Amino acid sequence: MVFTRKPYRIDSVYYEDNTLKIGCECQEYSPALTGGKGTFKDTKGRMTISVFSPANNIITVKVTNHKATPRFKGTSAIELVPATGTLDDLGDTLAFKSGHLEAHINKKTFSIKFIYCGNELCSQTANMPVFYKTSSGTENNFMLASDACTGASFNLGSRELIYGLGSAGSSIVRNGQIVKCNVADSRPGTAFIPFILSDSKYALHVNSNRPVTFDIGSDSGKFSFEAESEEVEYSIIAGDTLTEILEVFSQLSGRTPALSYTTAGISLALDDDYTLTAQGIIDALRDAKNSGVAVSEIWLGNSWHPDYAPYGFTWDTVRFPDPVGFARAASDLGVSIGISINPFISERAPEYSDLLDAGYFISSPDGNAVLCDADKGGVALLDLNVPDARSWFINACSNLAREGFSVFESNFTNSLSETFEKASGRTGCLSNYIPMLNSDLSGVASREHGRLGSFIIADSVFSGDQQAPYTNIYTKFAPDFSDLSAAVKNSISYGLTGFGGVNIDIPAKDLTDPKLFERWIGYAVYAPHARFTGTLKFLEDAAKLDSVKAFTAIRTALAPYIYSSLCENVKYGTPVIRAMAVEFAGDPAAAAFDSEYMLGTSLLVAPVTTANDNIRIYIPAGVWTDFMTHEKIQGPRYISRKVSPNTVPVFVRPNSIVPTRTPDSNAGIGLLDNLTFSCFGLGNGTTAACEVFADGGQGSGIITAEVSGNKITVRTQNLGGTKKLVLSGIFNVVGLSESVPEKLSYGTSIEFSSNELVISLG
Repeated sequence: MVFTRKPYRIDSVYYEDNTLKIGCECQEYSPALTGGKGTFKDTKGRMTISVFSPANNIITVKVTNHKATPRFKGTSAIELVPATGTLDDLGDTLAFKSGHLEAHINKKTFSIKFIYCGNELCSQTANMPVFYKTSSGTENNFMLASDACTGASFNLGSRELIYGLGSAGSSIVRNGQIVKCNVADSRPGTAFIPFILSDSKYALHVNSNRPVTFDIGSDSGKFSFEAESEEVEYSIIAGDTLTEILEVFSQLSGRTPALSYTTAGISLALDDDYTLTAQGIIDALRDAKNSGVAVSEIWLGNSWHPDYAPYGFTWDTVRFPDPVGFARAASDLGVSIGISINPFISERAPEYSDLLDAGYFISSPDGNAVLCDADKGGVALLDLNVPDARSWFINACSNLAREGFSVFESNFTNSLSETFEKASGRTGCLSNYIPMLNSDLSGVASREHGRLGSFIIADSVFSGDQQAPYTNIYTKFAPDFSDLSAAVKNSISYGLTGFGGVNIDIPAKDLTDPKLFERWIGYAVYAPHARFTGTLKFLEDAAKLDSVKAFTAIRTALAPYIYSSLCENVKYGTPVIRAMAVEFAGDPAAAAFDSEYMLGTSLLVAPVTTANDNIRIYIPAGVWTDFMTHEKIQGPRYISRKVSPNTVPVFVRPNSIVPTRTPDSNAGIGLLDNLTFSCFGLGNGTTAACEVFADGGQGSGIITAEVSGNKITVRTQNLGGTKKLVLSGIFNVVGLSESVPEKLSYGTSIEFSSNELVISLG
């Protein structure tokens, strides 16, 4: 039996500490128990509607039900603090303002209109109700049953498109979909985040770690959400562009820390192989480099533990007798070592007994630690809600960081979280909250106690985990072309949910089809982070090795551009993989595109996700340049292209400067000198600019190219050494302030060392 409770009359209004608080008397709708219509009745229950702004152009609405039991009280995923805002009483309406965003609250209907720069964005169509179920069909069990939620409904424009909600492998346009945001319901490497982005230039985020279900107009002209709690808050974020909205949202979710340059290289992940030794891994690294594969990282997974205790924080001292020396030897080769960490502790791990005695594990209602089976032996889960357990976890991660392991994979097992939830009686409380804490706390440890550029790859993420530099893209153990297509969609959708970077696993061991292997690598090298998983056997396959060499050379050459895009995410909150809908708002052809994306500001990438070499590509407005051939293409239009082996169609945006470096095997070494800056589509009266970043994001260099008539003026800041400038499509250089131009088949190359170069055109 379902009951509904909603506010119907205001009994108090006050404004303090930048927060509007509206006290409301409630009304309940009770369905008929034996047929006929249900009834509304007044109650003595109350709700409080709080409205505040944590930052300009963000308005947060929080509803608290005072008749609720603590059992279903939600916990915020992100801590929001009232910081700004003003209030006007307009009679029938209360107007709360933050920057250019306003919330107009109707005192009688409790509807809320959100207005930005005078234009209505959306409106909450009715007062926010609390739904609850009872098992007996009576009202006496109010909110004591296992199902209760708070929700709200909003108008949806007839042509309005909704994006976000994480990744699901389906279309990036969420209209018509019902999506439940709950880590326990997702596979590792996927995420459902309670955040939507509208092409009407606003976003909505439900700030709860409880499961949240969205219905995006499945059967009406509305969208709605329901959070499994009787207390909930949501935020409306507005801006002039979708990119700006994502940047504003990053103020709430948190931005990634500065990363090491090694993250822009190629990674090798060894599956949990408990035969691996420290020396064997160092030898494998040398073999990979000698084979022409530019390796910058290697990942151990859980194999650094003893095989009888695969979860915990204890090294297998037989295979890894000297972890510090092991990390140092890898560093001498220009390689970082990544390891998996999580809050699960094996029963047979040395640290288990002490943690059990301290009471740091999730316990059942009778007070005993919950023990579940996983892989080998029993496994307990650290209760990261307990401050001392949280401190122990941070310290354990810190010790690893101090030993030289600055890259972590926050490898949270979703299936186990469900098991612990049921056994502990905390259903819905762990699946989102614990992965979030796991990522956050390990990130705190690595950043505060680790080396420069520490980062984590988060397998299970939720709101707030946008601070994790890389979110993993799930792949099946038997991947196929449809799985590759889904991975591309997921990476785009992650960007639409505020995640700056994604990790693309290349399942080298499982990709037996050479064509699929080639296509997968081609997609991965044009991603924020690319990681080969499985064994190194693919290096023994000549055909596969040719693909690896070809694409890793491209990856290494583009490392300055990719790394600078990552640093832009750190600095501004802009995702590295950007949906066409974000970059080309107003272009109807780009609105639902989920097979192409912008990598950073300048590169349009069209991954090949089929075995067919002939593909169709959409080129937006402007004169674009093929990155490999330098062919000029006028958009907007579709083009057909036959893709050559070991290539991916990539096009450069007009008026762009793309930094590159000479391909070599030292992908982990990057400096602000001796770079090549390729200029594409320079137009008269325009200025192209490019910012490149030093290792760890510590400082940056800038180059600009200003075109005025027959003169191009190039200026640089903080860029040392000899620089190379490539002018794509420009052949008529007749004079230089220094150096001698070199004519190329696709343009002109110029070497210079000064901070200003003047180029005269004939």
